[in-house]
Amino acid sequence: MRHRGWNQIPVWGSLAILLAGIAACGLGRERGHDVILITLDTVRADHLGCYGNPQARTFVLDRWARRGALVRDCIADVPLTLPSHATIFTGRNALSHGVRDNGAARLGEGAITLAETLVSRGFLTGAVISSPVLHSRFGLVQGFVFYEDSLMSPYVPQDETRLPAERGWLPKQDRRAPEAISKSLDWLEQASVHAHRAPFFHWLHLYDAHFPYDPPAPWERAAPSLYDAEIAAMDRELIRLER
Repeated sequence: MRHRGWNQIPVWGSLAILLAGIAACGLGRERGHDVILITLDTVRADHLGCYGNPQARTFVLDRWARRGALVRDCIADVPLTLPSHATIFTGRNALSHGVRDNGAARLGEGAITLAETLVSRGFLTGAVISSPVLHSRFGLVQGFVFYEDSLMSPYVPQDETRLPAERGWLPKQDRRAPEAISKSLDWLEQASVHAHRAPFFHWLHLYDAHFPYDPPAPWERAAPSLYDAEIAAMDRELIRLER
């Protein structure tokens, strides 16, 4: 299925952003560029200003789009979090890498991931994920020296009483953008200590826009819908990566 935008899936897609050198920008470049990959779970392209939505409050993402390359057309291999990320990291479709559903398979060790390729070339590698469906036991940890996926506080349990009919599939826990980005900044600061030796590759996965929609105050009143408010709140947190 072909979609306008970057993985523009009605419910379960991910929007991926690749940023080169936005962190530790004052460091020398003779060692090569630092790379940050940010994946935004369940973010539809038509809810972003850079893809033409005039009501979107996605000022950080829109600014990054203006400064970089904006992909207009992309094919989503599988509209689910784990398979999509397996495809992003291996460049292989689900029929090839074998991960076709959340929680139903593990990426095999025979797959070569982006992190493995970069660590073999001297990169420091770290990841912060925000959903249990990307836990290290599902195989995306391959190539990462640091992989933050602990299901402990400050993860936020979903309030199942709000949606009793959905208890069977709602994620039990997730991590909000403020905490995930704080974890990322902590790791990036540590990686920068070693900047004279090696560049770094960091993956940050954000899950705020995933159903159920419960944006933090006061964002629930600052967007056309609760879903848009989740995206707006997440977008505002991303500015912390520019500092």
